[in-house]
Amino acid sequence: MKILITGESGFLGSHLSKQLIWKKEGEHQVVCWSRGYPNRDPAGKEQIVNFHTSYPFRDLLKDFHPDVIYHCAANPSTAATPQDILSSNIDLTLDLLNSIDQPRAPRFIFISSIVAGMQQPSVYAASKIMGEALVMRYSSEGKIKGL
Repeated sequence: MKILITGESGFLGSHLSKQLIWKKEGEHQVVCWSRGYPNRDPAGKEQIVNFHTSYPFRDLLKDFHPDVIYHCAANPSTAATPQDILSSNIDLTLDLLNSIDQPRAPRFIFISSIVAGMQQPSVYAASKIMGEALVMRYSSEGKIKGL
């Protein structure tokens, strides 16, 4: 199975990649899209595409054709400005969703947050709520198989 993981240098993305790459040796081809410098597999089983030097999502998806996309990338920083949080979380999600142009829609797993269910959400929580809505819309249109 071909798997794309965004946000591999973060907490959830790094643990997910370890499970898929290191514990399921040979079962998956994984590309990790990250703005940081993730833990690299010394056996060379994974490919890392760095956020700062990567080509656009459209090219990555065209070249790789993932069966599954785990979208873990997010900016949860309390020190970030609202614009930085929205840009990182909403614009990035929208860019990824708009870049999917495959004959067979990939399974798209959006990693949200428990804060999305809070009564008075923060900017971060609001960005996760908007991300969930985008995934539901694209899923209902048949562009992805969203979760």
